[in-house]
Amino acid sequence: MADSTKEEYILWMLDEMAKGDIQRSSVLGKFDKKWGKSSSTFDRNWKVALERHRDRLLEAQSIKDELILENEKKATENGILTRNQKQKILSDIAKGNVIRKFGEGKDAVSMLVTDAERIRAINELNKMQGDYEPELFKIKTENVTLDPKKMSTEALLEMLAAKKKMEDD
Repeated sequence: MADSTKEEYILWMLDEMAKGDIQRSSVLGKFDKKWGKSSSTFDRNWKVALERHRDRLLEAQSIKDELILENEKKATENGILTRNQKQKILSDIAKGNVIRKFGEGKDAVSMLVTDAERIRAINELNKMQGDYEPELFKIKTENVTLDPKKMSTEALLEMLAAKKKMEDD
C-alpha cells in the first residue's frame, strides 16, 4: 500500500476521533463504507491513529498544565492568593486557629473567631471543594453520549477554557 494512501486513512481516522468517535466498531463501519477495505487494513492504520490521538491528548494536557502553572505564577506575583492558600486560611478559621487583634499596645484586645465565622468558613470551603455540586453522570441523548474520555482534543480544550473562565469570574 502506498504511504500516501496509508497516511490518508490515518488522517481520516484522526478526523473521526476529533469528532468524538473513538469506538473501533463505529469507525470501522464508516471506513468500510468509505473505502471498502478489509478490517486488517483498518486495524493496521487504527493502531497508528490511536497512538497519534493519544499523543495529541498528551500534548493538550501538557499545554493545559503549562497554562495553569503560568496563571498561578502570575497570580502569586500579583499577590493574589492561590486556591490552596485560600483553603488553608479558611481551614484555620474553621478550626478556630485564628486570633484577631483589635487595637494597639495596652488597649489591644485579642479574640478568637466566632462560631458564625467558623460556619461561614466551612460553607465557603464546601463550595470551593464542590461539596454542593451534584454527582457527575453521563448524559445520553438519541445519538450522543458525553464522555470526556471520548471527546476530541479540541472539545476538551474548549471545555477547559470555559471552566477556567468560569473559575476566573
